[in-house]
Amino acid sequence: MKRVYVTFLCVVFLSSFVFVTMLFAADNVFKESGYGYTLTYPEDWVYVKKSPHIIVFAKKTDTNANAPVVGVQNLLSTKIKGGKYKDINAVIADFENQLRITKHAEVFPAEIYTYNKNGVSLTGKKFIAEYIFKDKKYKQLIMAIPRKNGELFHVWIYSAQAEQYDKYFPIVRTMLDSWVIAE
Repeated sequence: MKRVYVTFLCVVFLSSFVFVTMLFAADNVFKESGYGYTLTYPEDWVYVKKSPHIIVFAKKTDTNANAPVVGVQNLLSTKIKGGKYKDINAVIADFENQLRITKHAEVFPAEIYTYNKNGVSLTGKKFIAEYIFKDKKYKQLIMAIPRKNGELFHVWIYSAQAEQYDKYFPIVRTMLDSWVIAE
């Protein structure tokens, strides 16, 4: 009986390892100098550079305007010429205000978010909002993280129709977990 149990555990462990390896082996890595971060995204997703400081990721087959997307932006602080944001609170307030002007928006209170990877620990904020756009309900997660030197803020945005949000969240969570901000 003990031998059967040990064999079962080995099979489960190896199966899990193979599954996780397969899940991540086919992923792509976004890494371009000047952006200050890398992240892994699924093989069936693509990215588009919306501007020199905004990258948007979406599933290849969901190229319509209602598809779930992940966007990452770099915003300058007032420590840099032309920068707009004094601190993390100013970044969050700007995004909250942008959402509040949309139809039937509900913006939930911001919370502290701590990024902690590879010895880099940064304290930012995150919040969730729900709103109506073109007669469809959307849900959005926004996270803002300052760079150590305070000259730049990285903003992570996950947006999806409300009924798709939870379905795609595990994929987005994997992308977020792979997000590595350079020192």
